[in-house]
Amino acid sequence: MHKIIQQSGWLLGALLLGVTVVCPADDKPDNILVDIINAPVVSNGLVADAPTEFNAILNAKGADDPAFALDPARFGHQIPAGGRMEIQLTGAFIINPVLEVDPSGFLTNGHVILTTGPQNPIHGNAGDSVQLGNWTATLSPNVSSGGHIITITPDGGNGKNGLEGERAKKIGVKIAHVRPRAGIAPFSNGPAGSVGTVAVRIYDADGTLREAGVADVMFRSKADVGPQVAITNIGVSTGGAGAPQPTMEVNENTNFQRVAPNSVLQNTARLPGTTTFSESAPYAPRFILFQAAAAGEPNNVRIVANYSVDPARPYLATLSDGSAQIGTVSINGPSEASRGSLLADPATGSNILSVPVQVGAEKGVYRVTVRLLGGNESVNTIIVK
Repeated sequence: MHKIIQQSGWLLGALLLGVTVVCPADDKPDNILVDIINAPVVSNGLVADAPTEFNAILNAKGADDPAFALDPARFGHQIPAGGRMEIQLTGAFIINPVLEVDPSGFLTNGHVILTTGPQNPIHGNAGDSVQLGNWTATLSPNVSSGGHIITITPDGGNGKNGLEGERAKKIGVKIAHVRPRAGIAPFSNGPAGSVGTVAVRIYDADGTLREAGVADVMFRSKADVGPQVAITNIGVSTGGAGAPQPTMEVNENTNFQRVAPNSVLQNTARLPGTTTFSESAPYAPRFILFQAAAAGEPNNVRIVANYSVDPARPYLATLSDGSAQIGTVSINGPSEASRGSLLADPATGSNILSVPVQVGAEKGVYRVTVRLLGGNESVNTIIVK
């Protein structure tokens, strides 16, 4: 027997409309796999018959509420030195025939990447920079246990910290992003209505299973999947696949910013004269929108949108693509008396949607939500303390 858990918008907000995660009814509470979601860089990562591109969201220690899995203040996961992490795809996932014959084409830091959140990677390279974790990824097709296993092995480290770099040590792994790369899609999704299974396991150096989780995802046809929105740090973080930046910081997330009561979060870019991410904080909640998969190739075409705040209800706004309403924007706080307010659209002209806000006088959790008509929703969380 299985129970179906409907995906919601409290994680990356890149969830496909109608996609479900199926977990065993007798799941143990220590299942480390919180969710499998469409990666926030395309609209078709979990669409039937499309190239597979998903984020496996892992839980975080001390976060009883899964909505806080990506809170950088709550540690995620490490891989012990000499140990390994396995990401196994079974069920309706289909491996690329080229990799079936020769899995050496599965590239380190290419077809899988570890992160603590959007644009906050833990790269596989070695070196003296906060984001360099020093690890290698390999692919083992047709293993005796069935399916196909991606194995991530630390190439250095010490003790419990097999992954190097301060980002891995202080925040830990929160996301495993499996993706096409260099013109090769290692996996594709099965037909509409079929189910793929993702399992994540972490082993100690002696081979003892340390942590594990499993979840299923049902693939929907592209006609059933609408436009996609996700939180993003594109344009403000110093992360990326290029050379390490000397000013790069451990945490460069616009999600889960921590501010004082009545604070205004309005910066849409790093301020002139600043060299680090944190010098320009707090940032306006930041989102990226993609057209629906059914709109055709490519499936990463961004939507340029703007919003208009309701004067009578400043916690609510109408989202438009310039010709018609495509969704809504809202902010909610710890109480009706302290919802917070949406500020005017900064009209940056960018295909990144920035939403400046002012939080209320009460301490607690504030959430800025972008909902797309016929599509998904994305939530940016602010902690007022």
